Amino acid sequence: MPVAHFKGDFCNIDSFKPTSNTLDGIKEMNRVINISNMLERILAGVPLFQLFASRSPAGSIVINGSVSVATTGYNVTRYDWNLFSQALKGVGDERRSQLQKIAGVMAFTSSGKDYDFWRCVSNAL
Repeated sequence: MPVAHFKGDFCNIDSFKPTSNTLDGIKEMNRVINISNMLERILAGVPLFQLFASRSPAGSIVINGSVSVATTGYNVTRYDWNLFSQALKGVGDERRSQLQKIAGVMAFTSSGKDYDFWRCVSNAL
C-alpha cells in the first residue's frame, strides 16, 4: 500500500509496505472517521426536527395540524445556534483527538518504516 499521495507527499516513505498491525490501525482510524461523520449528519438534522417536526409551542397558530410559518420563523431566530455549532465542532475535535491517540499508540508500538509512517500521521494531525 503506497503512501505517496498522503497529505500531498508529506508522508512519503520509500518502499513502505505496512504490516498487518499498521493496516489494523488504519482500519481503526477509518472506523472513527466513519462514526464521527455519521454523528455529524445526525446532529445536522436535530435543528430541522426541533424546528419543524416537534410539537408547536404554546400559543402558536396551528393550521391544519401544522405550525404556522410565522411560528417557525420565530423559532428559527430563537434557536440556540451557538450551542448547535459548538456541538458540531465538538464532534470534529473529538474525532481529531481519537485519531491522534490511535496514531500515537501505533507509533509507540511500531518500529522501522511503520514507526516512521505513524509518527508522520501523528504529526499531520
